[in-house]
Amino acid sequence: MDNFSKRTILGHIMWFVNVFAGILLVLTVAAIFMQVCARYFFNYSFSWSEELPMILFAWITFLGAGVGVYRNEHMGIDLLVSILPKPIRKIIELIGWLLMIGFCACIIWVGTQFSYMLRNVNFISIAFPKGGFYISLVVGCALMLVSLVAKITQALIGKDDKNEGNEMSERADKNLVNVKEG
Repeated sequence: MDNFSKRTILGHIMWFVNVFAGILLVLTVAAIFMQVCARYFFNYSFSWSEELPMILFAWITFLGAGVGVYRNEHMGIDLLVSILPKPIRKIIELIGWLLMIGFCACIIWVGTQFSYMLRNVNFISIAFPKGGFYISLVVGCALMLVSLVAKITQALIGKDDKNEGNEMSERADKNLVNVKEG
């Protein structure tokens, strides 16, 4: 990663989200480890052992998805697109981003309504609303949406995508050139 002070505001937000997801991952592993030890060594099972890791895992997944979009780390099949001229690739990339924005906007809309409907319904073993579980999808899609809008804005104003979120795609482009040359 680049120097912390050189990041954009969105870069700082994504760094925080990434750290927070890492903390949630540690908590998930700790909760599962406690449950395994309690069950096998003490013949005891915690009532929250299934629901808490599920909630944490959902948050980790969708926060990670948001960071992944920002860093261009999601898998993509670009076999045909990679052989097209660069201007056409950029247009196809822009169309893909617009489709992703539409998808994220739909998920945010429906997910917000669904989370609101379940705000007063708690999980069976822990006093945590089910709406808090489903809102993780909304937060993840909102992070993706913000990242995509930033990418489109950079593309339209002519910036060359040189922020800290794009070093993975730059390395992939260099590897593609090396494969074509080799």
